Amino acid sequence: MASPFASKLGTNYCPSAEEMVEIETLLVEPELRLKRLDEAIIEMQKALDKLTQERDTLGAYVHAHNALISPARRLPLDIIQEIFTACLPTHRNCVMSASEAPVLLGRICSAWREISLSTPRLWASLHLAVPQIDPWIETWSKEYTSDTSEQRLEVTRTWLHRSGQCPLSISMHSPDLAGVNTPQTSAFLQALIPFASRWQRIQFNIPASFTEILGQVAASDVPMLQSFTLYQGPRSQPHDLSWDFFGMTQARNISITGDNFVFSELPLRWSQLTTLSTVSPEGLAINTRISTETVLQTISRCPQLQSFSFEHAGGSELGTQISSSIIEHPLLEKLHCVGTDLTAVIHDVLRRLVLPGLKDFTLLWIENPNSMAVQDVSPLLCFLARSLHLKCLHMETEQFSTLHLQEILRSLPPTLQRLRITAPWVYDIHGTSTDSFNDDVLAVLTPTPGLATPCPDLKVLQMDQCITISYAAILQFITARIATLKRIRVDFAKEIELDKRPSLRLFIESGLDVSVTHTVSPELRFSPWDGLPDAPPPPSWGSAQQSLL
Repeated sequence: MASPFASKLGTNYCPSAEEMVEIETLLVEPELRLKRLDEAIIEMQKALDKLTQERDTLGAYVHAHNALISPARRLPLDIIQEIFTACLPTHRNCVMSASEAPVLLGRICSAWREISLSTPRLWASLHLAVPQIDPWIETWSKEYTSDTSEQRLEVTRTWLHRSGQCPLSISMHSPDLAGVNTPQTSAFLQALIPFASRWQRIQFNIPASFTEILGQVAASDVPMLQSFTLYQGPRSQPHDLSWDFFGMTQARNISITGDNFVFSELPLRWSQLTTLSTVSPEGLAINTRISTETVLQTISRCPQLQSFSFEHAGGSELGTQISSSIIEHPLLEKLHCVGTDLTAVIHDVLRRLVLPGLKDFTLLWIENPNSMAVQDVSPLLCFLARSLHLKCLHMETEQFSTLHLQEILRSLPPTLQRLRITAPWVYDIHGTSTDSFNDDVLAVLTPTPGLATPCPDLKVLQMDQCITISYAAILQFITARIATLKRIRVDFAKEIELDKRPSLRLFIESGLDVSVTHTVSPELRFSPWDGLPDAPPPPSWGSAQQSLL
């Protein structure tokens, strides 16, 4: 609309008395028009609200009837049960949490809850994390832990009763905390024993003083048992346990750590064993170190053995009289070696092993102030050269020089697809890192035109506790391997002033699974996922707890 005051609008101009009268006269008609428009809008809004209400009512009617004929309602019960079963984790047991199956399935609707509760297979696996009582925490926290224990104990009984007659897979995590046994451990073990006749895969991580409770279980009590794992914490008091009557040692897959038995004298079904381990999930044994001869004798007396994990007790000095007989085992596919003296492991054990079917090999070192760095890696190179089907390798680098690491990587068979390198760092008297795993070592795995590339089919690389590896070397490796590389994990044991992870975005967008982390202080965990490798961050002590079932 044209106005004689257009040039004055939006300015600080102050009209005169005559101009004010003129402006008031000018606005009479527009103000009337504005009032009529507001009234029209109100009427149209009323009409729109009425139409919206009618649409919502009609839409609710249509949606409710469409729901009656939805394909999901017509799925047969057995199909729904199969879908529910497919929701369960496959790499571990189920946890007591409403954030995942099977508990989550019962919270969708009443029909799904009824189906989930009447499907025993959904409740046939359970990870049981016993709440820990720290002697240094406040009284209110102890009361909170006690209440949580009572709740989990009741849920445990309910959970297992829902499993019907299905074979059970159970893992129980209740290690020592601050050297003090958790009193609830006994109650949880006693709750599990009545279901022993259906135990199929069992794993206990408990203080050694509670192991005798499991002595109540005879071989006839566990007819379904296939796998038995027992990680025992240090004994708080001396006690004897009669392993001859320990029924669970008759399983074909055995993993035992502790200091209350002689490994070679365990009443195992040696000729039928397929899996045998004296190493805990943390990669260490607890006073279950075995000698060179025991390692070799064990492999010889277990013709069906497919997986063997052990911690070496150390060996004699080079040059002493040690049997030089060669042990060949065609079925052994996984070998996990941990030792305080890698020279002894390499020269006394690996030198004498021929494992043509080996696919997964681990070589870790336990810190020992008396242990010297490996001076001769030729037996290890020969062992790797004999492993023509090796696909996975995990090794610690601290006991090897940079030159030796380069030799080892060059000797890896072309079949290798997964490589994990743990590089625990040490410092000299000047505070300078002496980590031998550096850019020169990674360069061996980085393809160079005109040169043969070790491990041409490498798909996964994981590097732990890196301190001397640079981002530039990592980017160069990824760029050269991007055609075949599927996943790379890098953990830096130091803080990086400038975060260069955005430079990896291009590779991520091309489909590469990349993870770059920096070491942080560990957090105290207190959750149903305790003891599992994929445990999420724990809730705070004061967070509200949801009903488990």
